[in-house]
Amino acid sequence: QFKDHPRWRDTYQLACRLADPVISCGPSEHKNAYLAQSLRIISNTVTSHPEQENTLLLEAVILNMTKEPLPFPTINVQFSNIKEQLLNDFYFTAADYLRGELENAQHLPPATPVHIALSIIDPGPAAVNYNIELR
Repeated sequence: QFKDHPRWRDTYQLACRLADPVISCGPSEHKNAYLAQSLRIISNTVTSHPEQENTLLLEAVILNMTKEPLPFPTINVQFSNIKEQLLNDFYFTAADYLRGELENAQHLPPATPVHIALSIIDPGPAAVNYNIELR
């Protein structure tokens, strides 16, 4: 569908806003699946924050594997205990993690590694596992 293809997504959204409001302009369920296949976390670490108490520092590098710019993903970080029970999860939008020269960027460029750093409230000593998802 046009609304899911990165090349046509912005044009589709504009046409949708100008057309009859009855048309469904929201992202489809396939968008998340497409982004998950198109973006990769090529490295990540979670450490104690060097300057803030009870805070973790997540550093990751995201890579757009396509040849087209893609919207920056929402990053979901989940912490679980030794029994793999979810203890806490956090969602970060592009506004939460884009800094420096990418602060106002709208799209993740193709084949360009993007370093991000996030401060996360420490979920405590029971949190022995974490998972990162791009949505």
